[in-house]
This record gives sequence, structure tokens and C-alpha cells, in this order.
Amino acid sequence: MEDCTSALQESEARGKDLQLQIEDVRRAIAAIEKEINESGATLSNLRDNIIVRRLKEKIDTIDKDVASFDMEEAAKARRNYEDKYQPAKAREQKLNEAVCLFPRLDKVEVTNQDCT
Repeated sequence: MEDCTSALQESEARGKDLQLQIEDVRRAIAAIEKEINESGATLSNLRDNIIVRRLKEKIDTIDKDVASFDMEEAAKARRNYEDKYQPAKAREQKLNEAVCLFPRLDKVEVTNQDCT
């Protein structure tokens, strides 16, 4: 009987040890799963950071291009255009009107309808 009691106590002790080991393994599994989940978030964060860096590089390139434009020269060119466009347009209109005053050489008969 003492052997059975002793064997039962050893089995219970072993069972408790196994139970503790199972709990340790479950905690280790939970820690690993947590790390895996966090690594997924970290990977996503790294991808986002790479995208942001590339966009910043593109913005810097565009900013450099814009800075290289000579804004003063562009404004001067616009003023020059505005100063010359209307007079040139008026001159063109006068020339078109003057052309209507002269008959075309390839027409035999010129009528008033040719210039209206």
C-alpha cells in the first residue's frame, strides 16, 4: 500500500510538473505569436516609411526644379507678351482688312461678297 501511495504521490508531483511545463510552453507560444503579430506591424511600418522617403525625394527633386526657374525672367517674358500681343493682333486684323480691298488675281470677277 505504501508503494501505491508513494507512486501516486510521485505521479501527482509529475503531473504538476508537467502542468507547469505546459503553462510555460503556452506562455512561450503566446510570446512568439505576439512577436509575430508585432513583426507584421513593423513590416507594414517599414513599407510605409520607404514610401514616404521616396515621396520626399520626389518632392525635393520637384522643389529643386521649381527653384531653378527664373521667376523674374518669366514675369518679364509675360509682360513682354502682354505688351506685344494686342498691337500685333490689331496689325494682323488691319492686314486682313487690307487684303479684302484688293481683288484676287485668280478670280475673273470680283464682287462685294468676296470681302464680307
